[in-house]
Amino acid sequence: MSPRTTPERRLRRRSATRAVVASLAVVAVTGSLAAFGDALWSAGALDVPAGEQVAVEARTATLVCPAPVTLADPGTTGDSEFGSTPVETASTLQVAAFGAATTSVLSPLSTGSASGAERTVQGADPSAYALLEQSGSAEAVRSTTSAGDGSDTSASASSLTTSGDLRGLAAASCAAPGVDQWLVGGGTELGSSSRLTLANPSRTPATVTLELWGPSGPIDPAGPTTYLVPPGEQVSTLVEGLAAQQRGIVVRASSTGALVTATLQHSVLDGLTARGVDLVVAGDAPATAQVLAGLTVEASEIGDDDVASVRLLAPEGDATATIMVLGADGQRVLRGAQTADLVAGTVTDVSLSGLPAGTYSVVVQSDAPVVAGAVTTQTGKADRDEPLLGTPVDRTWIASQRGSATSPSSVVLPDGSQGTVSLVALPAEVDGSTDLADQVPIVYDEEAAADAADDAAGDDSTSWDPSTVGTLEVYGTDGRLIVDQDVELAVGQTTTVDLADLVESSAARGDDDAEIGAVRFVPDPQASTVAAWVLTARASGVTGSISTLLPTVPSAAQDAIVVRRSPTVGLPRS
Repeated sequence: MSPRTTPERRLRRRSATRAVVASLAVVAVTGSLAAFGDALWSAGALDVPAGEQVAVEARTATLVCPAPVTLADPGTTGDSEFGSTPVETASTLQVAAFGAATTSVLSPLSTGSASGAERTVQGADPSAYALLEQSGSAEAVRSTTSAGDGSDTSASASSLTTSGDLRGLAAASCAAPGVDQWLVGGGTELGSSSRLTLANPSRTPATVTLELWGPSGPIDPAGPTTYLVPPGEQVSTLVEGLAAQQRGIVVRASSTGALVTATLQHSVLDGLTARGVDLVVAGDAPATAQVLAGLTVEASEIGDDDVASVRLLAPEGDATATIMVLGADGQRVLRGAQTADLVAGTVTDVSLSGLPAGTYSVVVQSDAPVVAGAVTTQTGKADRDEPLLGTPVDRTWIASQRGSATSPSSVVLPDGSQGTVSLVALPAEVDGSTDLADQVPIVYDEEAAADAADDAAGDDSTSWDPSTVGTLEVYGTDGRLIVDQDVELAVGQTTTVDLADLVESSAARGDDDAEIGAVRFVPDPQASTVAAWVLTARASGVTGSISTLLPTVPSAAQDAIVVRRSPTVGLPRS
């Protein structure tokens, strides 16, 4: 008699049968996948959608123009003739809008009270120029331009004082805000004042944290180092209140919540004698190579004070820096100062005294990241009617900035000034290990310069041949292109172009009475080198006045963006 089949046995048989079937199904599917191989996936089951290109009709950009210069202690004496400012400072904004599709709106930033009215500058082809009076604060320039056609806006702010403690020209290009600003310049020793201004052009508040370094190392500030900058406003503080008696300083301003700009107004007074005023603007972040273009140096002897110097800081670790001074005929030797041993966190000034009078560029190369800036001075003429005031001096700070290999850059000339463009050609990629010195002839003195030129002409292996690096375009205050000129430079060569002379050479075009408004440099896309450049401005009627303006490089333009459907939208993150 056969045993009865229990429910448990039937369940076990059924489960075993299902397992066998499932195994066979897995084998079958696996075999099918192996047979089809890549053909299955190429059908596009998991492909990312190709998307659709959508044309970008316009792009926007924001620049911030620094606030006008002011006295640290604007007290009154009751008689303006004996005051610190016997004449008022003339502060102006200059705007150049390139392209008819460009529209720029200028908005004064508030200092806690009501802000001023907005003003609009409409672009034109090839450009439009506007001269505006500046309010007592920084101003935001918000521009809308066509995408991808080279349209952009450049602007500058300038303050000119003909006499008094602030005698001189202080000017700077309006700059794009950022999250990390390095200000290499200024000081707080006796007779020197540095005012820091933080400007927030956005619609959200910014929290800015300051770090300061001096000749003895990182500074422990005597006051707050964190500042809340409300949207559309600016905040100012005297650095001497945070770090007094510092011969040289470096300030880092780091922002969260919104993009900001940071500038230092640096002024120096020796008793009753004005020793210059200028704006220190943000330069390049720490790197193993820094470029300083357009240092105008007066004749001096080795050891002379307050002529010209390069300021260096290695914020992260000890470094050894090499300083190359590049002129029109090659590299000049800094006797005893071609290398500098930098202690981490210590501000070091390297004097350029002893150089022949002229315009130079400086390249700093190091084995650790550094920041760099430079200052030069120009001597004016004493007022015979005011012998107690002595011989005035003006100064200009130059921030480090690399040239652009692809984008045109521009500077708007400060009102009532004459301009000189200084350019230097360098390899497209320069860092601390780039062998730049062997590519540039060395010049020790005038006789050696002639010998070096003869040697270079007769030796093809050491030839120093110029090539076209780009085109310099000069625009008038009426918006017209007055003149353009190709610029040819050898690697490491510095040259200067006097804009008035360049315009005069174009008199045959009928532009002999044209007034210069802006200058633009368009790089040659075929060039093997990249040009870094600045504009040096000197105010007419104020002897010795000088200020250096960095070019404005427009934000990267896009003709179109790709819009695609995402297969993961709405799914939880893994």
